[in-house]
Amino acid sequence: MKKILLFILLFYTLAGVSQTLTKKYNSVNNRYEYFDSRGNMVGYQFYDNLDKSWKYYEVPQKQQSTYVQPINHNRVNQALATKQGRYDANVQKIQNAIEDIADKIMSLEINESAKERISERFDIILNNLNASKYNYSNSTTTNNVINWMYNEINKAIKQETE
Repeated sequence: MKKILLFILLFYTLAGVSQTLTKKYNSVNNRYEYFDSRGNMVGYQFYDNLDKSWKYYEVPQKQQSTYVQPINHNRVNQALATKQGRYDANVQKIQNAIEDIADKIMSLEINESAKERISERFDIILNNLNASKYNYSNSTTTNNVINWMYNEINKAIKQETE
C-alpha cells in the first residue's frame, strides 16, 4: 500500500509540473535558444570565452497583436473604378493618336514606296510600344507615350522626304 501511495504521490507531483520552455541548440549562432509552448523564442544562452561562463539574454516579447482596421471595400472599389476609368480614357487617347498618325501618313503627298516605308516604320514603333509595359492610368505617362510616337514618326517622315 505504501508503494502505491508513493507512486501516486510521485505521479501527481511530476504531472503537476509541466514543461514551459524548450531548449534547442542553434549551431549557426553557437548558442542555446529557449522557446515557449507557442514556439516563440523567449531567450538564448551562449558561452562567453572571455569570462568562461554562460550568458543568458531574454528576448523582448512583442505585443500580442495590434488591432487592424477592417478594409473599407466601398472605398477600395471606388478607387479601383476611378483608376480603371483613367486607364480606359488614356488608352482611347493613344488609340486616337495612332489613328491620327495613320491618317497623316496616308495623306502625305509623297510617292507610294516612301509611304510604305513610313508605314513599316510606324508598325515597328507600335510593336515597340506594345512590347513595353506602361501605366496608362497615369496621364503623364500617356502623354509621354503619345509625344514619343509623334516624334518618332516625324523623324521617319523627315528621313523619307529628304
